[in-house]
Amino acid sequence: MEDYEAWVKYPEHRWVYNKLELSLKLGYDVGPACVPITKSGNYVIRPIYNLYGMGIGAKIVHLDASVIDDMKNHAAVPPGYFWCEAFEGTHYSVDFIRTKAPMGSVFCWEPMCTIVGEQDRNLLTKFKSWVKIENKTFELPRFLNDIDVPNMNIEFIGDKIIEIHLRTGNDVLYCEEIGTRIIPVWESDHDISTDIDNEDPDTRYNAFGHLDHVRLGYRYER
Repeated sequence: MEDYEAWVKYPEHRWVYNKLELSLKLGYDVGPACVPITKSGNYVIRPIYNLYGMGIGAKIVHLDASVIDDMKNHAAVPPGYFWCEAFEGTHYSVDFIRTKAPMGSVFCWEPMCTIVGEQDRNLLTKFKSWVKIENKTFELPRFLNDIDVPNMNIEFIGDKIIEIHLRTGNDVLYCEEIGTRIIPVWESDHDISTDIDNEDPDTRYNAFGHLDHVRLGYRYER
């Protein structure tokens, strides 16, 4: 299932795709375009909604308090985007299954597949690798207990939730052993041979020009 399909299937839970609303619920230092930052620092700027995925429009920038007045006129943050404090740490993508007897988590969500992504912080749309690891414990906020869907994919930086999807997201590594590492293959690479297709082989992941880096599939690390 893609995010746009989950949007249609689960109308009562559409708020999770509002990344600004989610960040507010999680208590982050965050605001929409035209609202100035509260202090100088590193911030993630990205669309409030992105049902395509692939990090469209996302970037990390350092914003100084000197831009506060200009931010009221869309300096640094375009219309439809928001800013959020940037977090440091490992990027986890975790698929959870809803259960009445959770293991390795709290409340009703049990992790069933965990992968770690290596990413250039200056280029958030292009991952360098993904590796499957043992499931680890995540403390989830209580409001996620009210989401009644079979699966969720949650992305974390360290222990901070940055995105929630009402679907699985790590399917490409489900059947692989712990420790398996795959390398995304990009259209601009010198060697474009792949071992694994994209999740949807019929889709060209360029978002009609909104992505400069087009993923062709994956290759096992050798």
